[in-house]
Amino acid sequence: MASTQMPWVAGDAVFVVDVSNRLMALGRNDGEVRWVAELPNAARWSGPVLAGNQVWVVSSAGLLVGVDARGGQISSKVDLDTDVFVTPVVAGGRMYILSDDADLIALN
Repeated sequence: MASTQMPWVAGDAVFVVDVSNRLMALGRNDGEVRWVAELPNAARWSGPVLAGNQVWVVSSAGLLVGVDARGGQISSKVDLDTDVFVTPVVAGGRMYILSDDADLIALN
C-alpha cells in the first residue's frame, strides 16, 4: 500500500489513506484489513484524523469526508468550497482546517 500521509493510530487500529483514494482501518497488532472505504476521486487526500467515532480526511479540492471508525461507512461529506492541502487538526472539541488561501476554518 502506498501512502503520502502519516497514519493515525488509535487504540487497536491504524487508519491510513492510500494513493488510490481508499481509507483503510488496519489491526494495530496484526496489520489485518478491517475495512476499506472508497473515497471520491481527488488529486490528493490529507489525513486521516480521528474525532469521536469518525475518521476524517479532506481532499485537495476541499471535500471533507467523515467515515465511521468502526464500520467504514461514509457518514458525512462537506464541500468546504476551497482548496486544502494540510491535514485537519482536532483540539478542544473543534476541527481546524487551513485552506490553501491561508483561511482557517473551524468546525464543531
